Amino acid sequence: MAIEENPFDHILYEFSTYLQAFLIRCDSQLITNFQVDSRLVHLRNLAYFFDKKKSCDIHASVYVEHPESCLVESKQLSNVYHITNCAACHMSFERLKPDFKQRTLDCENQAFRKMVPLIRQYLLLLDTDLKQEYEAFWNDARIQALVEEIKQRVGMNDA
Repeated sequence: MAIEENPFDHILYEFSTYLQAFLIRCDSQLITNFQVDSRLVHLRNLAYFFDKKKSCDIHASVYVEHPESCLVESKQLSNVYHITNCAACHMSFERLKPDFKQRTLDCENQAFRKMVPLIRQYLLLLDTDLKQEYEAFWNDARIQALVEEIKQRVGMNDA
C-alpha cells in the first residue's frame, strides 16, 4: 500500500527513516547536514504523534481507542520541539550558541530513549490486522539492527 493510501504506513516510514538517518556516515558536510535535518524532522514528527495534545492530523489515537499508556505530556516534549525546530530551520540564533550541537545530541538521545518504549507499547495496543503489520516491521532484522546500534550509541541498555 502506498503511504498516501494508509496513514499507518507513514508512521512506519517516520520511525524507520529516523533510525536510518541516525546511522548515516559520510565525509561530505552537505550530506551530513541533510542527514541531521532529516533525522530531526522525523523525530519531531514522532513526538507530535505521541503528544497527548493531538497537535497533528495523524495521532496515536487514530489507530488505538485508548492510547493513554503511550502518550506523553507536551511539556515533556517541549525540549524536543524547541531543539528540532531550531536545528532544522537553520535560521535561528539558537544554532549559533557554542553548546547547541551538544544540546541537540543530548536531546536526541533523551528523545530516542522515550520513543522506543512508546513505539513498542503502541504496538501492543493495535488491533489484530495492524498489529501483525507492525510486528513484521518491528521484527525485521534490519530495523532491529538499526535500533540496537543506536541504543549502543546513546548508552541505552534495555528499551
